[in-house]
Amino acid sequence: MRGRAGKGRQAERAAPVKGEHSNASLWRYITGLDASVAWRVAAVIAAWAVSAGLQVLVFEHLCPYRPARDRSWSQRTNRKRADWLRGKVLAHVRHLALCHGILVVERNPAWTSPACPHCSHLGERFSPDGRGDPSRFRCGHCGWTGDANIVAALNLKRKWDRTFRYPSAAEKRAVEPSHNPDAGLMP
Repeated sequence: MRGRAGKGRQAERAAPVKGEHSNASLWRYITGLDASVAWRVAAVIAAWAVSAGLQVLVFEHLCPYRPARDRSWSQRTNRKRADWLRGKVLAHVRHLALCHGILVVERNPAWTSPACPHCSHLGERFSPDGRGDPSRFRCGHCGWTGDANIVAALNLKRKWDRTFRYPSAAEKRAVEPSHNPDAGLMP
């Protein structure tokens, strides 16, 4: 017998039903694993920051954590769990870093990936072999090339230093694809 929203009798009663399989202990185990992983990752990040003698750790501000509605229930649930885990790691890093006198801040990641960390002009991401995820960055203005993740990290540092230059409206329009359905048609 199914409930109104397609849930089983266990969800309606909020207690295990005799003869039905209960996943409560499995989910407690998974939540415990997630919490353990969050503390371990945070400990590694904090230990690295201490060993490097850092005074400030800058993270991307990725809130709000909302999965897309066009995904399946399991995809949305997995995204929620991943976002929850990311938030827990950040909270634990804040705690551990504070114990060592390290400041942890978040910055808006807008325009950190496409902007060149050397000349501030917009560049492009590309894949070295032409397939897969574009992991490299190339600036068409100054010719600087590097890892795309390093570009974003350098630009986050520039945001912290207040030396980051946002692209002009003309630069943004040149990069964004045209939304005009008549664009490119001859009169």
